Amino acid sequence: MFESFGAFFEALWQARFGFAQLWEWICGVYQSAISMPGLVEIKTSIDTFFAPFLGVLPYVLIALCVVIAFAGRKILSVLKFITFFFFGFVLGAYYISPILWTFVGVPSWAVGLAIGIIAAVLYRLVYYLLYGTSILFLVYNLCYTGFTFQPQEVHLQSRAITCIAIAAVVTVLAFVFRKYVEMLGTAVLGGYLVFLIVNFMIFDMYTLEFIWHTPWIAPVVITSVIALPGFLVQYKFRKRY
Repeated sequence: MFESFGAFFEALWQARFGFAQLWEWICGVYQSAISMPGLVEIKTSIDTFFAPFLGVLPYVLIALCVVIAFAGRKILSVLKFITFFFFGFVLGAYYISPILWTFVGVPSWAVGLAIGIIAAVLYRLVYYLLYGTSILFLVYNLCYTGFTFQPQEVHLQSRAITCIAIAAVVTVLAFVFRKYVEMLGTAVLGGYLVFLIVNFMIFDMYTLEFIWHTPWIAPVVITSVIALPGFLVQYKFRKRY
């Protein structure tokens, strides 16, 4: 995607690498990883196992996502462990296994498993790094692009410095109020996952004509309907965890 680390950081500084590009990279890595020898068989086995349950699977997943929305911070340790294992497995299989294969011929799934376990065990340290980086990245892009997430035609150094200063202050505050940020974050995550499951596994909402012109309505409404009560419930019972 970028010729060098310098070009990558320049794109970050100019807010040309935003969430759309990040999501594109994640999806690209995932699709490439599951096509690698050794991982194809694993994916096929998983698909075969869940095939008899496809009718009820979306509703089971929706129930799990609602649990995330309403009790996300309480089960955050479990979510972190699973998430870091998954991403460690995929990134290890995709990026590290080709390097090791040249020297010792270790299968991609074995490398992914090892990196996934390491990432899951060290999730506390990695989580804090990603937490701070994500807040900084989010706020900087929001400020620099004027809440549009669209690349700007002209790069202004003064705007970038102002935005990074604002992002740094917000990041510090996010660590101070981490408990509440995690409540809100898990509530929104659970709500948004419900939208994705409904849209991709039950009914494609974008086939409805009135949503064509305002595609943001469906995810915002469904996410809000789940996330708002989820956050309120987490906040009400915060002292219990």
